[in-house]
Amino acid sequence: MGAHYFRNCYIGMLTISFLSNAIVVGSITWLSGFFIAPELRYLSRIIDSDPVILFSSRILPFVVVMPFIYKIISPGFYSDFARKIADSTKLQKRALQLPILVSLLATTGWVIGIFSFSAILLFRPGIPGQFIWDSLIFTWVLAAMALLICYYSLEFINRRLIMPKISEQIKPEALMGAFNLSIRMRLVLHLLATLGLPLIILARIIFFLDAHKPADFEYLATRDLVLLLLLIIVIGIMLTWLQSKFISAPLREMQSATTRIQTGEFTTSVSVTSGDEIGTLAADINAMARGLAEREEMRETFGRMVDPSVRDYLLGSGQLDGELRVISVLFCDLAGFTGFSEKHSPAEVVKFLNRYFELAQNVVSAHGGIINKFIGDAFMAIFNAPVPLETHADAAIAAALQFRTHYSDLSGEKPGIRLGIHSGEVLAGRIGSEQRQEYTVIGDAVNVAARIEALGKKVGENLLLSDATAELAATEGMPQLRKIGKIMLRGKSSGTVVYAL
Repeated sequence: MGAHYFRNCYIGMLTISFLSNAIVVGSITWLSGFFIAPELRYLSRIIDSDPVILFSSRILPFVVVMPFIYKIISPGFYSDFARKIADSTKLQKRALQLPILVSLLATTGWVIGIFSFSAILLFRPGIPGQFIWDSLIFTWVLAAMALLICYYSLEFINRRLIMPKISEQIKPEALMGAFNLSIRMRLVLHLLATLGLPLIILARIIFFLDAHKPADFEYLATRDLVLLLLLIIVIGIMLTWLQSKFISAPLREMQSATTRIQTGEFTTSVSVTSGDEIGTLAADINAMARGLAEREEMRETFGRMVDPSVRDYLLGSGQLDGELRVISVLFCDLAGFTGFSEKHSPAEVVKFLNRYFELAQNVVSAHGGIINKFIGDAFMAIFNAPVPLETHADAAIAAALQFRTHYSDLSGEKPGIRLGIHSGEVLAGRIGSEQRQEYTVIGDAVNVAARIEALGKKVGENLLLSDATAELAATEGMPQLRKIGKIMLRGKSSGTVVYAL
């Protein structure tokens, strides 16, 4: 958003603050008829033509407060306002509090004028006490009117034109402070505007009517009374509409945002347009959306580091101490990888390994298994953990056969492969400390699968499986098994029957 936009908005706010007070000042003559006793109204006309009173009660307060109002608004005139407000919590807080701060400063000018006006009247001979009292009530009512008109006008502009453009930069610290009006205080101001001031004015009219009946002069023209009542009604409706918009508009936006967040649109954000509870809730929704977006990004990254099914298990309700399961384990290792690495550059080796592992991932996933570990140039795939798979032995054999076929179709020079499969009971679950964990399987079945894969080098076969896997697998559609024999695997006390495919 360009600097000219904010500059124009803040110039508009400065102008509105002046005009709202000027409107109240301009209505003094007409409104005084409702507060000043009829027989004392001639004094109002005399005072209105007194240059000393006019200067001290109307011009001097304006001269005193306008520099302070300009100082509050002036940051909006900076050419780099958008950048500065993103880095400054102080400026963010000032942007949120600007309507009430400017309104209170304008009211301070009225207070200065009231005290100046009262002091002059007290020391002027021949001024009745009743006139001074009536004038004080009248001027305080005018000050309250100026405060409310100025505040509601500035708040409307701030919420509609300025805050939506900078709300993404608002930090939680900016929502704290005495001048961030709560909803309760806003409702108190609304009650004062729509009920308090009208009641004061009407009570004053009733008091005069009661004090001067039967009246031998016209206290108040019917036309003026009807016009006053119409103004009270119209202003009350406008202020109620504004107050309802201040509450309902952000709530509707938040309702829409939470609906989008529920559907996975975590880039959703809502405008922080006030420093009250609604603004805090909007900031919390934005923080929640950012947190969910970060979590989803971590989830996606995690899914690239481990199998997505493992990711979901780890992020779900998996038990740290794991569970016993009968699974099938597939080990694969590259034969002659050391010599291959010597003849190729590291970049070429990495490129080949990425193609190799991508093929392994695709084939294993297609058969319902997961790649549990990449170990140098080898990988370990498991079937029936963490996702249940009844035909895990068949799936492991089918994956091994398909991988062998697709690997042979890979273009370019490549090492040979050895595959070994074994089925048995393992402990499967999250293993590790509270700070770092991984999903893995532990048990003798894993060791046997690794030994069977290594046996391929000795017997000259690239795909071996144990009798435990062969017994669990369906014979229909499977290639003919060739029995290698009962082999004493390293670390085992009894022999294991091994077959080749």
